[in-house]
Amino acid sequence: MLNSRRVVSVVLVLGLALAVLFVVTPAAQAATLTVGPGQTYATIQAAIDVAVADDVIEVYTGTYTEDLSIPDTKTNLEIKPADGENVTIKGIQHSAIAEWPLARPNIDVLASGVKIHGFNIESPDYEAGYYTSGMCIGAANAEIYDND
Repeated sequence: MLNSRRVVSVVLVLGLALAVLFVVTPAAQAATLTVGPGQTYATIQAAIDVAVADDVIEVYTGTYTEDLSIPDTKTNLEIKPADGENVTIKGIQHSAIAEWPLARPNIDVLASGVKIHGFNIESPDYEAGYYTSGMCIGAANAEIYDND
């Protein structure tokens, strides 16, 4: 004969096991990575390198002389100035030794859904024998807007 306490215990354990199976895990929330003096990252590219899909990179005032490469794994990444900040992204010159097509792009977007907005974007200073490929977009749904 079954002990009534044992039956209740078995029913409770089975109920808890079923409840665990049906628990919905909430979606991970996007992180905000900050760039600039006194912030977590010194360069925009450093923040891109550690970002994961759906993260937001906020950049504080300054001129960032660097090329940006956003690989295809960084989908839906948003890169923008922090509120009210004046930020310039200035490309780097590359030597006359040709890469695709003439040089590396100053901004290369390979991930879909990337948003880059609110910046002053400048090409490198011109110097004979050097090349720049500007911005190359190799992904769907990229949004590049409200930049000067």
